[in-house]
Amino acid sequence: MSTNSLTKTLGVEIKTEITKDDLIAVQVSKIEETLISNRSSIEKDIKEFPKLGRQCKLCISLKSNKYYYDNKEVVLKKQEIRYQKNKEILLKKDKERRQNNKKLFLERSKRYYQKNKEAIKKKTKKYYQENREVASVKKRKYYKENRYLLIAYREKNKENISKKYKEYYENNKLAIFTKCKKYNKKRKESDPLFKLRSRVSGSIRNFLKKSFFSKNGKSILNFLPYTMEELKNHLESLFSHPDNLTVDDQVWMNWNNWGPFKREKWNDNDPNTWIWQIDHIIPHSTFLYTSMEDEEFKKCWALENLRPLRADLNQNDGVTRVRHKL
Repeated sequence: MSTNSLTKTLGVEIKTEITKDDLIAVQVSKIEETLISNRSSIEKDIKEFPKLGRQCKLCISLKSNKYYYDNKEVVLKKQEIRYQKNKEILLKKDKERRQNNKKLFLERSKRYYQKNKEAIKKKTKKYYQENREVASVKKRKYYKENRYLLIAYREKNKENISKKYKEYYENNKLAIFTKCKKYNKKRKESDPLFKLRSRVSGSIRNFLKKSFFSKNGKSILNFLPYTMEELKNHLESLFSHPDNLTVDDQVWMNWNNWGPFKREKWNDNDPNTWIWQIDHIIPHSTFLYTSMEDEEFKKCWALENLRPLRADLNQNDGVTRVRHKL
């Protein structure tokens, strides 16, 4: 082989004779620049290889992926065991990594969400439906632990949040109304306190509306001289009042048979068809109040002026004295 050809091949200038040391030096120089992967047999830049080993990073990745998909169940099981065994340490490390790379993780999350928006929504909805109670507990816990941060965020982004809520409401009015109605109906069936608050609030709102006034979005809990729990206990204590018992002195009133009077379903001889209502002893209509701050309002809704009464008696009494039925 000529000197010129060797110079081109080995990449060093050969002046006279080639020694053994010269050849070794050239081989090392070439290895430092490129390597041939023993998996793909393709010559690649040295930077594409890990510090140790003759397989390039791409080949290692492909091999790992193939192994994962060929042994998915086994791999996932091992990962789960490892995770449970080192849960606290792994969570701590993950938290630190996210804290140190907030911007990177945020951008990555945004890209992933935009790419898989519909699938994420579907998966989230399914999980919530199957784990409603667990999700609710987690949500309350998160709010309790991060309450002030959430409040601060809302204050800081008040206008933007308000704008988004308005836009969403305008675009989903019917769906929101239907969902709220369904939710309220279901909760009233299982939660007497919620039902009580809804009915009392509605009664006050309707009374003010007839006089061309309103509650102005204020909660009745801030103006009534008692809690809903106290009102509930007061009414329950009167379920066993002699005037409210059956002919054979049985208590029949409960929160399942409180509601509107329906003559066609009523049978005087069958307590199972009876309904009771909250009655104002001094009729609601005799009080004149224009806001929940009036003294007349407090007198009207005082515990002493409220009692449970058989719906038919409340209706019949209303013929001579106009009452508001609850």
